[in-house]
Amino acid sequence: MLNRNIKLSKKRNIISKNKTVMKNNSNNIRCNEEVEMSITGNNTGNTDDISNNTKFNGNIKSNNYIVSASCSNNQHIHNIKIQKLSSKATIPVIGTTNSAGYDLVACIDNDIEIKPNEFILVPTGIAIEIPNGYFGVVCSRSGLACKYGIHVLNAPGIIDSDYRGEIKCILHNCSNDVFTVKNGTRIAQLIIMKHETVNWIETDGLSDTGRGKNGFGSTGMKV
Repeated sequence: MLNRNIKLSKKRNIISKNKTVMKNNSNNIRCNEEVEMSITGNNTGNTDDISNNTKFNGNIKSNNYIVSASCSNNQHIHNIKIQKLSSKATIPVIGTTNSAGYDLVACIDNDIEIKPNEFILVPTGIAIEIPNGYFGVVCSRSGLACKYGIHVLNAPGIIDSDYRGEIKCILHNCSNDVFTVKNGTRIAQLIIMKHETVNWIETDGLSDTGRGKNGFGSTGMKV
């Protein structure tokens, strides 16, 4: 689905099967119900502009672009299968409405103490089935890192779509104090992201750029 602000320079007609949704010179085109629509005019904006208020799922046409899209107030949500491997396991949830990360929760029988400069693998008691073309990213929680010096050692940890085992987090204590993980402690966060599959083309040389091979601090420390 597309969720975007579509900007047109001329007056346009937006027609649905059931009714005319809008007909004016406004730059912001929004609809509040599911309709099939056609939009005519000159596209002067970026078709990738994102709008939280607009979602199209029909045929959107202008002089410069054609996109397939449906109109709905609800954001597109992927269904991902999740399996509880323990009765104590917790389904990941987001902390706020627009959060990207789903909290991963420790699923353990006994408290785990992580000593200073020690790292321990902590189970979550869940396994997930990520759709093809997507992957999971396990990241540290900012509160744990800032207040207790606890972070995910290999962050960002990658969960491939074909992995069916239990999600576990490698927690590292970089503080000077012992940190105790209890059952139900929110230990990390999981983000689901898209990825691309590439085809490597072996070559004898690469294109020239102004930067070239300069790296590893070559631009200096100061702004």
